Amino acid sequence: MGGSGDWSDPSHWALTSGGVSAGVAPDQDNRIIVDENSFSADNEWISLSGNASIGSITWLNKEQTGLNLNGHALTVRRNLILPSDKVSVSSVGKIILDGTLNSENKVVANNNDFSKVDIDVSANSIVDFGGGLWVNSINLISGTLNLVDASLKVGLLKVNGA
Repeated sequence: MGGSGDWSDPSHWALTSGGVSAGVAPDQDNRIIVDENSFSADNEWISLSGNASIGSITWLNKEQTGLNLNGHALTVRRNLILPSDKVSVSSVGKIILDGTLNSENKVVANNNDFSKVDIDVSANSIVDFGGGLWVNSINLISGTLNLVDASLKVGLLKVNGA
C-alpha cells in the first residue's frame, strides 16, 4: 500500500510486494498479502470507510501495523492468517467469516489484539481457528467452528441455532 490509506483507494494496492499501484482495490475474489513493503513506517494503518469483502488475508508485516475498521465490517470469504503478533485493530468493527460451501477456512492468529472487534462466523463451511486472539465477541451464526491449538480471550460467545 505504500503507507497508511483507505481500503477502497485503488492507488494503495499493488499486484506484487512493494510494486506499483494496480489501480484497483481488492474484492471478495482476491487474496491479499500485507508485508514489510506494504507500509513506509511503523504504526501505519489500513482504514475502512465502508464495508468491504476479501477472499483471504495473510498479514506478514514485522512492524506494528493494523486495521481501522471505523465501525464497518470486513467480510473474509476464505482465510485470515496473522502469523505476526504486530497486527492489531484500533477501532470498533466487525469481521465476518463467510466461507464458501463445503470448504475449510482457517483463522490463524499470534496473540493479536482485536479486542474492539466482533467476529461473526456465518460460513456454510468449517472454520479452523488456531493461535492466540483477543476479541470482543464471537457470534457463531452457522457452520462449524473448530478450535485447534487456540487461545482465545472473548468477551461474549454467542451460538445461534443450538
